[in-house]
Amino acid sequence: MQPIIGITAGIETSDTTIQKVCLIDKYILAILHSGGIPLIIPTGIPSSSISMVVDHVDGLLFTGGGDIETQRYGGIDNSKVYGVNVNRDDLEISLALAGSQMKKAVLGICRGMQILNVALGGDLYSDIKDQNSESLKHDWFPGFPRDQIAHSLQVKPQSILHEIFQTESIEVNSLHHQGIKSVSPLLSPIAFSPDGIVEAVEYSECPFYLGVQWHPEWLFEREESKKLFSAFVEAAKK
Repeated sequence: MQPIIGITAGIETSDTTIQKVCLIDKYILAILHSGGIPLIIPTGIPSSSISMVVDHVDGLLFTGGGDIETQRYGGIDNSKVYGVNVNRDDLEISLALAGSQMKKAVLGICRGMQILNVALGGDLYSDIKDQNSESLKHDWFPGFPRDQIAHSLQVKPQSILHEIFQTESIEVNSLHHQGIKSVSPLLSPIAFSPDGIVEAVEYSECPFYLGVQWHPEWLFEREESKKLFSAFVEAAKK
C-alpha cells in the first residue's frame, strides 16, 4: 500500500493580492517517483486539529521557504531575514512535535531541518555569513541554478544518512543563508559542510526523523537523492 506523505506548503500573495497556497512541484514529483502519495498541508489548520492531521498521514515532509521568526529561537535580528510567516511557523513547529511524539517518518529539507531543530529546542544563525566569518558561501540564490553543486559534505559513520548513502562524502547544492547554530539536545548532527556548518540531523528515538540542509528535490537525477526519498517513503510504509 502506498504511504500518504503530508507535505507542508507556504503562502504567497499574487500580483492581484490574492493569497495562494504555494509549493514547488519538485517535492511532489520526488514523493510520487519514490512510491508515495503526496498530500499538501496548508497553513491555517487549528492547533486542535494537528494530531488528527498527523494521525492520517504516514510521513511528514517539511519543505523549504522563508525564514523562521527570529524570536522563536532567541536569535539575533538581521536585515537579511525574509519571508517570515508566523502562521506557517506555528503549524510546522506543532507538526514537528506531533511527528516526534507519534513516531511518524519525518524528513525536513532546508527550512524544514531548521524547523525540526527549533521545535525541539535548538537555535539558528539568523544569517550564517554575518555570524560566522569563517563560513563558506551557502546562499547560492537567487541568480544561480538551483541544482548547482556548491560543496561536499562529510557524513557521520553509523548515522541514518550513512546507512542510506553507503558513503561518507557526497556533493550537494546550497540555497540557504540561515543554518543550525546550536543543535537541539534531542537531535544529533550527522553531516557537515567543509566549514563545519551542520548539514543534517537525526532523532534516534524515532525510526526515521531526519533533517537535511541542502535541497535533494532539485538533485533528483542524482543517485543519492533518489536513495534519500526512497528511504523516507519506505520508512513511512512501516
